[in-house]
Amino acid sequence: MQYIQSAITYTGSKRQYLMGIKKAFSKDHFRYFVDVFAGSFSVGINMDQSEYIICNDTSAPLIMLYERMAYTEYTIIESYLKERVEKFQLDRQRNVTGFKALKEQYNQSPEDHIFSILLFSPLCFNGCLSFRGLHFTGSSGIRSFTPRCFTVVQKFHAALSAKKDKLQFSSKPFDQLDYSRFTNQDLLYFDPPYLITDAFYNTGWGEREEHDLYDLLDRLDARGVRWVLSNVVEHNARKNFILEKWMSRHRVYPVHASYRSCVPRRCDIGESREVIVIN
Repeated sequence: MQYIQSAITYTGSKRQYLMGIKKAFSKDHFRYFVDVFAGSFSVGINMDQSEYIICNDTSAPLIMLYERMAYTEYTIIESYLKERVEKFQLDRQRNVTGFKALKEQYNQSPEDHIFSILLFSPLCFNGCLSFRGLHFTGSSGIRSFTPRCFTVVQKFHAALSAKKDKLQFSSKPFDQLDYSRFTNQDLLYFDPPYLITDAFYNTGWGEREEHDLYDLLDRLDARGVRWVLSNVVEHNARKNFILEKWMSRHRVYPVHASYRSCVPRRCDIGESREVIVIN
């Protein structure tokens, strides 16, 4: 299976989840595949067995980026990136000054500089690609924008462009999507913020949201709508008891993953017991 790597990187690859989903549904074809918490969109962009793919995430900048990439020629994107790498010397490691200059330019007009997010992703501290509204709030890391980064962007763009006629984009909280249109011909994928980990993108997710999500999945299950959930049961000696109790009613598959490659000393690291849950 050829795997398309996203140009947006977060701590922890979703490749293991994708392989689990593909294995579980290898003989199925879907009308819609819905990536409800798309994030880097590394799962949705690799789902080929559907007529349409919905890419949804509450991060409006990411959704804007993906949609803009899908409808922009790569030469334009490449030229934009090369110009800024040269201007701000982003091919140098630990270039805090250049990073801040890029950040200032982007925040003055995010929509005009949406492709700068492709530069922020590998350069920002510990992959903390954080936003407040459209404005980028992340800080500089230690890495540089390398030739390999251009290759990753090019391949990700090619996948988005090739699938643009089947892609649909939205930026809504999971509980505000219209689920009434989905049937047993569709597959919905949920990769929510993890209740028991401390990554920056888990801010604002608590027990109420956890319960609301599982209530939604139960309602979809009652209607015969197929879904897949990926989540963490245990991490750093913490346990998600809400998940552990709820998932016992469904099919559960273990996923082997570790985040010890996460470099900064303050990073939330450790062995995890991750799972894929299928109704």
